[in-house]
Amino acid sequence: MTSADWLGVLGAVTGVSGAVMGFVAYRRSGKFKAIDLRLSLRKAQSTLQADADELPALLQHAKKSRERVASATGAFGSGATKHWLDAWEVDFAALSQLQNEVAAFQKDCSKLSHAALESELVLAHQLQRKVDGVRAKYQHALAQDDTQREQLRQDQRMLTQARLSKG
Repeated sequence: MTSADWLGVLGAVTGVSGAVMGFVAYRRSGKFKAIDLRLSLRKAQSTLQADADELPALLQHAKKSRERVASATGAFGSGATKHWLDAWEVDFAALSQLQNEVAAFQKDCSKLSHAALESELVLAHQLQRKVDGVRAKYQHALAQDDTQREQLRQDQRMLTQARLSKG
């Protein structure tokens, strides 16, 4: 064999071994991707469950807060307060369904394919947006109540100062 023949054989062996190593690396990267997807899904499941578990207490707290502020401002029987409480009742009733969806989402993902893992992550994102929407709505309501409470305190301080200065 001439040196050119050896170079050809060496090139063929190098090419085949490169292709085999490339295939092995591709398979490994697929396994790592599946591990990453499973980890992301488990984190999403955990976060979603924890966030959903906090909603009933948040809604109850927001309702008590709104009722107390409405009572302190003399607006407890107003149309705005009634409308808010009616919307709260609807949201609280829908909360049960949302929690059932979240509970059903808590399943084993160890045997799912890449495509199934990606679909589950999309579903997790959709459910998280629903949970976040409810949470944001009632956190905003609580912030409004806090602003109203501060205004009531300020009004009370001004009345007290006016009484003291007349006295």
